[in-house]
Amino acid sequence: MITIRKIGVVIALTLVWIVLREEIGIATIVQGVVVSIGCLYFSNRFFPLDKMTDASFHKLILYPFYLIWQVYLNGFLVMRMIIKGARVDVIELETSLKSAALKAILGDSINLTPGTLLIDFNAEKMPMLWLRPMDDPASAEGANAAIRDGFETRLKKAEK
Repeated sequence: MITIRKIGVVIALTLVWIVLREEIGIATIVQGVVVSIGCLYFSNRFFPLDKMTDASFHKLILYPFYLIWQVYLNGFLVMRMIIKGARVDVIELETSLKSAALKAILGDSINLTPGTLLIDFNAEKMPMLWLRPMDDPASAEGANAAIRDGFETRLKKAEK
């Protein structure tokens, strides 16, 4: 069923397509509409947000900006650690998130952040590799606290 919301999404995605192509013409607009409809179809088919009722995804509008900030910030920290020396530890990440979708977002955020890598996606504890400076006496609890204060706090706001 075609709704005004879907039409708005197609128009917004078409505008993004035009900006990315850096040209305005009939062919570009038609291509943008076709690609937008395809994106909308596949995202509804393979990522049905309406069936995920345990999280409010509209509360995560600013989360991608925070994630991008963390990726860049940790990228510079990891570069410094590589130059000065680093230690790799395996730690158990404990999360209080109940939503499977939000846990998946947390796991993806950990994998995208330089210096961390999720090893296994488990219900209660998630083992992960953690890169830290050689002279840093931080423990696994310190890493858990850093992730809880950053990613998990923001994701917790979207949990129902």
